[in-house]
Amino acid sequence: MFEFHNISTKSNEYIDTKEKYKQELEKFKDYAQYLTDKAGKANKSSQKASSYMRSLVRLIIGYEVKFKDSISTLNNFDTYKKLMKITEIEGFKEFNGNTNHFYSATLGCLLSYITYLNSENEEKVDIELNSQNQYSGKSKLISFEDTDLKNVKRKEKRSIQNTYFYPRNYHESVKAKKKSGWVCEFDNSHKTFINESDKMPHVEAHHLIPMAAQGLYENSIDFSGNIISLCPTCHRRIHHSIDEDKKQMLKYFYEKRRNIYKSMDVNISLQELYKMYGILK
Repeated sequence: MFEFHNISTKSNEYIDTKEKYKQELEKFKDYAQYLTDKAGKANKSSQKASSYMRSLVRLIIGYEVKFKDSISTLNNFDTYKKLMKITEIEGFKEFNGNTNHFYSATLGCLLSYITYLNSENEEKVDIELNSQNQYSGKSKLISFEDTDLKNVKRKEKRSIQNTYFYPRNYHESVKAKKKSGWVCEFDNSHKTFINESDKMPHVEAHHLIPMAAQGLYENSIDFSGNIISLCPTCHRRIHHSIDEDKKQMLKYFYEKRRNIYKSMDVNISLQELYKMYGILK
């Protein structure tokens, strides 16, 4: 059932698969090495990133053989969802445990990597969202639609200068700020300032499940229940702090919203959320 685990790195199918995705695999390995170094888990002789790459090659081979389907690129969520089908095969849990959970760890690293690839562009839209107000000019990326419907399907990406972005709804961010009482949801004692555009305390909208991961979901994740209001310092903290601080924030907000996600048919675990923020453990 899981014969791909025994494929030799010297076999033709392994070599051919590695060559087919050579550049993407190298970038994936570099990212895996970055996360390993960041977590302080590596030493000079560590081969964890290379092991992730080898496991990913074997997963690709295993998927294509089992499901009679091909993979065109490693860099999108469709590929991640395809490879995750292997985890649904009967006996995978035991197999994964017997192989030191390396295949689930590899898939977790892939989830983190694909989110990372999308994050730079999507964070630009978030900056634009937080600078908008009801008097702002038209934007291809920010809409002002009223969306009270449950389980709204995700919008298609929009192209600007050959770069693709998911649009945001301004009203959903305002709903989230109103629900928070216009205070920082992580620490309501954090004081900011009165924003000139709306004459309210300045807080910033942040999608807990990042919009960089929107491609993983058929339903939109741009809804007020997935948006948290943060002071500027805490907003930077959730993006740029050390892993331990990020985990504290992510766990706090996830526990408050997990039932909202279920009601919106958005399935996510806390561990998956960690990985979207570059935290493997």
